[in-house]
Amino acid sequence: MTGFLHGILRTTVEHRAQVEAGLILAGVETFEERDEMIDPRLTGYVEFHLYGEITDEFVLTQQVHASNVRKWLVSEPEFQHEAAVDWSEAWKVHYQPLRLSPRVTVVPSWIHYQPNHDERVIVLDPGTAFGTGQHDTTALCVQALDLKSAESEIGRCADVGTGTGILALAAHYLGATELWLTENDPLALAVARDNLKDITADFVLCEQPKTERRFETVIANILAEPLVGMAADLAALLSPKGTLFLSGLLSSQAQTVQQAFLALGLRTVRQWNQGEWSLLWMVKSDDDVS
Repeated sequence: MTGFLHGILRTTVEHRAQVEAGLILAGVETFEERDEMIDPRLTGYVEFHLYGEITDEFVLTQQVHASNVRKWLVSEPEFQHEAAVDWSEAWKVHYQPLRLSPRVTVVPSWIHYQPNHDERVIVLDPGTAFGTGQHDTTALCVQALDLKSAESEIGRCADVGTGTGILALAAHYLGATELWLTENDPLALAVARDNLKDITADFVLCEQPKTERRFETVIANILAEPLVGMAADLAALLSPKGTLFLSGLLSSQAQTVQQAFLALGLRTVRQWNQGEWSLLWMVKSDDDVS
């Protein structure tokens, strides 16, 4: 086994979202985030671990430079060459059962877990696609699904930008009657297909979510700019009494995203914040929703 390149960026908890967004926008496709929930030594701090081939060092360092995240780091980025390890086992130590909402818990497949009587368990192993449950926006979306299920029902559900399919799985276990998933990354779509292989769902590889079907629940956990760009398409997916969950946006971006949907006749029922991230819970403006 050959060695690999390991990059480490350390920031404070309060600047986690800015560093994460900067890396994503700069084209860093995969990275691991560690905080005190994973490593108790990181109280107050978050580490971003970047991995690649040793030959990728120039590209990776250039992406970090382009991300303009240095101003939020507590030390200079570290890049080092590491000896090869057996990743099939080594990474598992960092993943434990994670409660995302009152009734939904994500559990890695290698851990034996006994749920309580009303708990829904999603067995999901971390993969290369975004969405293992550890991000604040994933938790916000699952919490919204959980509450909607408790207040009324999820009904037919569209998950736009599904990633690993974790939100579709949560919707399924919380009572969704139909699942329609879209993704513009073929690799992510393959991961979602595998994770949902035992569940009936329709998958679409597309840039913009368009269909004649309408849904009682539409989830879009992406990023602020794409949400604004596809606002009309997302609004068009809603059934007359449908609910739209928008996340993947920083709290500082919520007003801009919200305005794009208000202009289309939607209104905000709730705005939830977790860390630096937000979720907008929206419906059509003439819907009678308290």
